[in-house]
Amino acid sequence: MRLDSKGLVAFDARNETDRSKAVVRTIGVSLDLLDQARQARFGELGIFPEDTDVPVGIVARFWAETGGLDAGETEDFLNELADLSLLLGLDLDRRTLRLHDTIRHFLQDQAGKERLVAGHKCLLRALDGIESSNEVDALTRRYYYLYLLHHLAEAGERERLDRLLLDPGWLREKLAATGNPQALVSITSSMAWVRLRTSSAALYDWPPASSRAIRAN
Repeated sequence: MRLDSKGLVAFDARNETDRSKAVVRTIGVSLDLLDQARQARFGELGIFPEDTDVPVGIVARFWAETGGLDAGETEDFLNELADLSLLLGLDLDRRTLRLHDTIRHFLQDQAGKERLVAGHKCLLRALDGIESSNEVDALTRRYYYLYLLHHLAEAGERERLDRLLLDPGWLREKLAATGNPQALVSITSSMAWVRLRTSSAALYDWPPASSRAIRAN
């Protein structure tokens, strides 16, 4: 079943009301065709960053953690979501998918803050071991290093985030995995921000764990 004729393409993109109604209609009709477990798996995609090609390998790890899906079941379900016009794109040759930003916002609104935080925490558990594994494909590894900090921040994992931002070894691994010199600029800026935040602890209610431990002793 395709919803191209009455789904996301059938509204005036300049009209926010039309856009919202189209999203509700598209998702509502499509979700009626999914059982409760598959609705939950689809809703979990709302944690991924906007305008991002998400590797199928990342989603497979995530859904293995949340729903016990294997790689084949993940691909089958992604194909089903694509057929229902619930994905902006699915490229199984490149092994990536992309969620429409408007649908992503809808899923986030439906989930609420607590469930989103729980989702990010669950994804972090699913990503454990990627750094030390020799079996992870390059695309999955690249996503891990590009967006780990994002998911840590969204999960409220502040101590681990602080440690990574100040870890030169992790920075080198990130550069090797992404092949993106801009990553150095991004991380260096983040490290400077953390040092500034640490030195200005009186102005911020979020000092790194290391500084709290030093003051406690």
